[in-house]
Amino acid sequence: MTLSPENLERTVAWLEAELARDPVLAREFGESRAEYFSHRSVASVALDPLAHRRHLEWFLLERFSPGRGGVPLEVLVHDARSGALEADEGEGTREQALAALLSSLASVFEVTGVLPGEGVWVRDLAGGGEYALEEPEASHALAQGDLLVGRLYSVGETLHRMSSAAGVFREERLREAIRRDLERARASRRGSLRLSQADLERMFWSEPAAGAVGDAVARARTALAEGGVPEGLIESVLSELSAAPFEPGSVLPGTQDALGHVLERLAFETSVDLEMARRVLLEAWTVQGAARGAEQGATRSAESAAGSAAGRPRPSSGEVDVEAAMAAFDQGRREGRDLEQLFGELERDLGLDPEGEEEDAEESSVPDFPGAVGAVVEEYLWDLERQGQAEQARRHACLRKLGEFGTSIGVFENLAARDLLVFGSVWLPELGGLRDADEARALLAALESFCAWCDEQQEVPLSREFAQGAASLASSLPRVVQANRLCEPGADLSAGQVFEVAEVAPGSLSLTDARGNLRAARVDPRVSEQLEPGDRLRAELAADGALRLFCCYPPESGRIEPR
Repeated sequence: MTLSPENLERTVAWLEAELARDPVLAREFGESRAEYFSHRSVASVALDPLAHRRHLEWFLLERFSPGRGGVPLEVLVHDARSGALEADEGEGTREQALAALLSSLASVFEVTGVLPGEGVWVRDLAGGGEYALEEPEASHALAQGDLLVGRLYSVGETLHRMSSAAGVFREERLREAIRRDLERARASRRGSLRLSQADLERMFWSEPAAGAVGDAVARARTALAEGGVPEGLIESVLSELSAAPFEPGSVLPGTQDALGHVLERLAFETSVDLEMARRVLLEAWTVQGAARGAEQGATRSAESAAGSAAGRPRPSSGEVDVEAAMAAFDQGRREGRDLEQLFGELERDLGLDPEGEEEDAEESSVPDFPGAVGAVVEEYLWDLERQGQAEQARRHACLRKLGEFGTSIGVFENLAARDLLVFGSVWLPELGGLRDADEARALLAALESFCAWCDEQQEVPLSREFAQGAASLASSLPRVVQANRLCEPGADLSAGQVFEVAEVAPGSLSLTDARGNLRAARVDPRVSEQLEPGDRLRAELAADGALRLFCCYPPESGRIEPR
């Protein structure tokens, strides 16, 4: 027998009542409101019961309670088990409902099939996986391609049900944009991609409040300082974010953007809680972007009277204001206006001509490569074949990994020594997919040859810059790749903290944390065989010295200078 919707809702109501009776959790729940709804005005949240339910789900299931020392749902269940949990006869026990909540998943799901009167099939666009939903009534309203955004509960052996607060979005261009951004986010990390309910709230129910820039920045500064980040570094990262434009259409900020670079610095230079840092910095960055967009949008509105899309002149190339255009588009979505009309206005505001794009594409003969770096890599491989070196071109095809790494570099001349160092000492260990030491050596040899070719053919002097790190990487990267074969598979590379190896002994390590404290750790002897002092590890160290190892990095990763 599957868990009934009524039983699930009664259990959520019971949990909310228990939460209200717990003074610590009740206070934290109230305080977390501003954190969860940092992109919406307080007034709109107060009028929206579905938003309240999403906030409640996030607080119960995802947010760690400092005061109670655990996730609130687990704390409340532990307290309740001192007595008997109520059972709902004929509809499953409260224990079943609690199990469904504990095993739930928040994500973006695409409807892949509909069985009228019974339910639908959905695919998780972030983490993968197909789920059968028991939704007899909703099946009559849903269609293939719809997006369901929210929390999924397991209500039977193979059946699931969406939360009553989930959102439904039906727009092809939105779906394609979500797919594209999630694929990009998955490519930037090893293991499964998981979205928090707070991510979903910002992505789909965002309402920027541009008047709170100072408060958001102050909260970020305070939180980072309490997390042990030095004052100089705090000001540096806040300045870096302030100078970088925030892209409102980005699904998952913090991957390959300014926020991602900032989190990379914090990961290697501090032991701060990266999830906390991502949350407070994202709030500050978003609010700053909203303030800029509102200011520019107001100027734009004053200069041009509001009118229909058909009456708007197409801007010249020098007049396009991307932030204002996106702000106007988001405002229209919040007002519930027709999406086709909004997309038409957005295309005009950005100076796009959909009817002319096809003609331009037909006239263009420029090869379509994934970014400037990838294009030059392809030219290098083609040049080798042209010179009769087909075998070397085959061996050097591994350089396409450099093209994957450099997708965000729009001008090849901007590829610098720092980028090559990040590629070799961080990106390759995390995302390069190198299987053994021989593959690491082959890639470094190909990279050295590529840099020499760039000196001659592209007039981009990379050889000397690459040589500074190539010699040491040639010995360190191969053994680090061997060590990474023994790391925890599918690890979240934002978890744990970064340690530096101080001493190595068979089956044990002496590690230095970000504050300079020496820590003793137990490891698989096969791992310690591959490591040397100066190497860096992303790991979790338990109180008893047991080490959960997520990724190993060569010593060169510690020499990466801030941008």
